[in-house]
Amino acid sequence: MLEKSILKTLTYFDLLDFPLTKDEVFRYLLKTEKDQDPVTTEQVEKVLQELVEKGKIDNFDKFYFLPERHEIVQIRNGAERICQRRLQKARNFLLLAKFLPFIRGILVTGSLAGGYSKETSDIDFWVITKKDRIFLGRLFITGLSQILGIRRHGNKITDRICLNYYLTEGSDPIPAYPVCVALDYASMLVALNPGIETHWGNIPWIGENLVNPPERAKVWDKAVKRSRIIQPILEFIIEFLSAEFWEKKAERYQRSRIREGRGILVSKDHLSFHPGDKWASFLARFEALTRTNLNP
Repeated sequence: MLEKSILKTLTYFDLLDFPLTKDEVFRYLLKTEKDQDPVTTEQVEKVLQELVEKGKIDNFDKFYFLPERHEIVQIRNGAERICQRRLQKARNFLLLAKFLPFIRGILVTGSLAGGYSKETSDIDFWVITKKDRIFLGRLFITGLSQILGIRRHGNKITDRICLNYYLTEGSDPIPAYPVCVALDYASMLVALNPGIETHWGNIPWIGENLVNPPERAKVWDKAVKRSRIIQPILEFIIEFLSAEFWEKKAERYQRSRIREGRGILVSKDHLSFHPGDKWASFLARFEALTRTNLNP
């Protein structure tokens, strides 16, 4: 069972041209059976070596990957350089975003958090706002990224900040069962407010996909601390000027401009902007390759 889980995991990341270290195999290990139990890093390392000896996978330096795919090691090394540059750009933005009213935390997600960004990729942010202030929080952070000229919109994608998901503090994330979303949670980085509470261990569908589901999001070693003086002062001023009134105005305005549909959700606690189904074709290829690799 563990052998099949490792092959399934390496197959998924092969589609992203991304070889894995043994620690990453452990963190991203995908289930092949619903009732599959957690495993240890020692067990993963032992089975990885067995698979190499059987010729079912290859390894080079610290990376493991499917046979005859040595070229993706070089691709990953190039992606790491791209990610380091892009993370610095994200941090520069966070040094300003930390003052924004009602923003409680920001996580880096997607290809940047996973380490497999391409030259044309954007910077995905997951924004956590104060309860009952999600629309004002979105207004402020969208405005800042727009003023700085780094907000993703239209065909302007590369190196742009994509604000595609908002959640109020204390709320559970929207249920999303695809394996790609569970892996997203396993790679997320808390980039603003290292002390923010994230409770991935309470989300059952993550455990339905991952053998070793994370208890909470990882904290980036260069995470920015939320302002403890300027932000509270700004919030006090806005609350004094009737924040509830302005929250309703912001909600009414934003709802008038958002076209809800597949992948678009607007509520008091969640804002999700993932139009269409970009993962459908990817998951179809993954499922086909998984059947081939696990049942040769």
